[in-house]
Amino acid sequence: MLIPIQPLVLGSEVRALAWSEALKSRGILVSAIRPPTVPLGMSRLRFTFSAAHQIEDIDQLLEAIAEVLAQEQQSKGETSWPR
Repeated sequence: MLIPIQPLVLGSEVRALAWSEALKSRGILVSAIRPPTVPLGMSRLRFTFSAAHQIEDIDQLLEAIAEVLAQEQQSKGETSWPR
């Protein structure tokens, strides 16, 4: 079964909010879902897909996620994720 809402669990509220803002600056609007909606330590981004999205939209999303992850790793001095 295909579900149009997909989570990306990021853990902390701060991280989820930072990712939401970083993606917004790249033209991707995604909600950060935090406690009390989800358990403490399980904050996430909620992606909602529809038939209106094109392959190019998904490609843009994946590129933006990769950029945000790379920026996060660089700021932490990490070289790969997850560890």
